[in-house]
Amino acid sequence: IRKIKMTEKIIDLTLPVFTDLPVVPGTTRRVKIEPDMTFDTPYKRNTSRLFLHSHFCSTHIDAPKHAIEDGHAVDQYSLEDHLIGEAFVLDLRGLKPGSHISVKNLKNALKGTPESSIKGKMLCLNTGWTDRAWGTDQFFSEMISLEYPDVGDWLAELSPKGILFDCYNDNWEGFMTDQCFLNHKQILSKSIPLIEFCCNMHLLHENSWRIFALPLKLRGCDGSPARVIAERTDYSQKIY
Repeated sequence: IRKIKMTEKIIDLTLPVFTDLPVVPGTTRRVKIEPDMTFDTPYKRNTSRLFLHSHFCSTHIDAPKHAIEDGHAVDQYSLEDHLIGEAFVLDLRGLKPGSHISVKNLKNALKGTPESSIKGKMLCLNTGWTDRAWGTDQFFSEMISLEYPDVGDWLAELSPKGILFDCYNDNWEGFMTDQCFLNHKQILSKSIPLIEFCCNMHLLHENSWRIFALPLKLRGCDGSPARVIAERTDYSQKIY
């Protein structure tokens, strides 16, 4: 992950995508990018074939259809209402590897700020886990996740525009089972996008930021790879 200067106006919160991107052990979410045309062909150009998963272990967005049978698809999110908005960052970096984040942890991170302040914001849960461990075996074996279903209920009740995570947002032990969506359903039923596996959120704790979480416009799809960035909104003068 590229080191970023504290003075930058735009922060990239997106992990890279590449062939043989790490996948959850036991799953088949492999990514492959291979040449299609090259300059050795008569067409004299480079093009590539992309083999991606809508929920790979890089930055992506879940739509309600992912966890709810009749939920809407990722292309039906509104840019204005769901995917672009003011950041509200919670500092959870003190948690140990393998921790299960509780409602109490989240309330403590508010530090007295009213819960109502989160409504309509892009809520960023920064554990630092993706920055510390992504690309290592530890990332999966000691994944930080959320308690369930209490955390899902609490987050849904807050009514943020979207929620950014740098850890897993549900029952990690139940991954790839019917116990995997014990937080997803409450949140996605309110059309709150789950924006998973973001990075660099430690840079958002100071200053004011606007989040742009942009999925591919995949018609009828349950989720999408995404480019997620933050733009500093209190950048009133040039910084050298």
